[in-house]
Amino acid sequence: MDNEILAVLNEINTTLKSAGSAWLPAAFALAGALGGATVVGYWQHKSSKLNVDSQEKSHELGIRAELISKQRQEWMDKIRDTCKVFLSEYDVLISNIEDKSLTQEDINRLYKSASENGSLIILMLNPEKKLQKKVIDIIHDIQNVLGLEDQSKIDGEYDRLRDDLLDSLSKVFRVTWRKIKKVK
Repeated sequence: MDNEILAVLNEINTTLKSAGSAWLPAAFALAGALGGATVVGYWQHKSSKLNVDSQEKSHELGIRAELISKQRQEWMDKIRDTCKVFLSEYDVLISNIEDKSLTQEDINRLYKSASENGSLIILMLNPEKKLQKKVIDIIHDIQNVLGLEDQSKIDGEYDRLRDDLLDSLSKVFRVTWRKIKKVK
């Protein structure tokens, strides 16, 4: 583009030399117009490219934020669903202490499933984060509550731990919701 402008200016210069000095003011005006148009065109092109780049980056950030939000929501849903099953299984195991309605085979199956679900929840949490570490500790305590020597304390201790677990999970989810809102 610059070479084309120089070629036009050289051609004008050659024409002016052969025509005399009468064309000199017109040549300067033409050269100024061409030079000004070139500068304006260059900056418009540059500005347009920056605007496109900015829009592309903004779009990429939007997609990334949406993906992060979706993953966090799925994470919370998975923990919530797994915890629901985990607590339901322990509810049955704890109630069986008094009513003895389950067979040993049922108790073993429920205990195994509850242990797996507790471990799955633990694996989805980060022990480096204080609130999530508390949830992990409570799950370990729930898993150990059936081993209490004083059978009369199991029901009350389990109820306390159950409430603590639900309260702690609510706090973890509240922090996660704040993060989701911040990303959006």
